[in-house]
Amino acid sequence: MPNFYYIARDASGNKTTGTEEANNQEELIARLQAKGLLIVNIQAEVKPAAAEGTKAAGAMAESGARKIKRHNKATGEDLVLFCRQLAT
Repeated sequence: MPNFYYIARDASGNKTTGTEEANNQEELIARLQAKGLLIVNIQAEVKPAAAEGTKAAGAMAESGARKIKRHNKATGEDLVLFCRQLAT
């Protein structure tokens, strides 16, 4: 099972980080949400190229952890546009 590094926030807004093993990203998301955490970022830890033996794995290992999924936040421009539209 691959290891995933995650950043999440609890109900009071405190930042929580850690690593967990999971079969896939969806399983980890479900497990963290069951704990009452809001996922900010999840990254898969990449094994070294020697262990994998492929060029693709080597390229990923050089670049570090591969980003899996990131929840996009609303920007300041989005907020301004929303407020203008709501006022109209």
